Amino acid sequence: MNIELVIQEELEEIEYLENTIIFLNTTAKSNKKFAVLPRRSTSKFKAYGFFIGDSIVGDTVCKYIDGKAKYILVDTENKQNFNLFSIAKKNISKSQVIPFKPNDVTVESCDLLVRHLFEEDIQGKKVLIFGSGNLASKMALRLAERQAEVFIWARNQEKASTIVDALNYILPKYNDTKIKLFHEDENGFDLMISFLSAENVIGADFFNYLKKDGTVIDGGINNFSKDFIEVALNSGVSFVRLDTRIAFHYALMNLNLETFCFFENVFGTREIEQIRCVAGGILGRQGDVIVDQIKHPTQVIGVANGLGGVKHECELTDEERRKISTIREYILQSNKKNL
Repeated sequence: MNIELVIQEELEEIEYLENTIIFLNTTAKSNKKFAVLPRRSTSKFKAYGFFIGDSIVGDTVCKYIDGKAKYILVDTENKQNFNLFSIAKKNISKSQVIPFKPNDVTVESCDLLVRHLFEEDIQGKKVLIFGSGNLASKMALRLAERQAEVFIWARNQEKASTIVDALNYILPKYNDTKIKLFHEDENGFDLMISFLSAENVIGADFFNYLKKDGTVIDGGINNFSKDFIEVALNSGVSFVRLDTRIAFHYALMNLNLETFCFFENVFGTREIEQIRCVAGGILGRQGDVIVDQIKHPTQVIGVANGLGGVKHECELTDEERRKISTIREYILQSNKKNL
């Protein structure tokens, strides 16, 4: 395969580099060295993706795509024996390289899909999750926090038991439900979600544990056997393969205008009328005035106590009261100018 030619053909529709993203993914379970991934888009960006299966291909692809998009999102998780992000930083200089965590996008996508399918009502629902890895564990925790009754099944039960204990340790103290290991005497599941790293491992016998109006989400892609799929479709249950385009915008949060505006206008330190002010979560030194936003403040929150908190009204010194009065007057005058 001529990789450069394939990339050239895939990118030939690009018109505006400013609105173009190229994303590079890798995975733990594929034996492919290179593949074109489905295109994705948001209201502002059009994204083209490529799968990278080894370091040599990574070098080739990164050198070729440099400068062909303003932003290049690169999978920063080491799922194979090479560091794709390091390869990208070495070979890309014209485009901006941004670390990308596809697994997080997958979790966000699955969460949004579940919320949609159950109309935001997951509390009390019985969920069976296949897998005990990164994605399965994160979804188990999320759904348990939403008060679903979550069970985990995995090929390695010893590992699954350890994961279940760890997740329950993380759950809030007063959470109504605890995550459990799946046992064969369980049934009546409202939802099954699979995040296994192997194909065709969930047989048709598992279908008997699902409610008649239950839902199945294949997040690992091809985790379910042909027999399971056939039985499920013939029974009329909802069977969905997870499409991570649902939450692709999550990966672009740092390119979002609201994120930019937060760091540009809200977050920071600044002297106003020779008074040090802080905003956006920055811990102030004792006596600093805390405002709602640093560039164009509209509200005084209080005076920092130097320990991460805000001084109580009765703790304020005369000098600190003067500072508050001065900043409030500055805000008032600024508002008048903008009218």
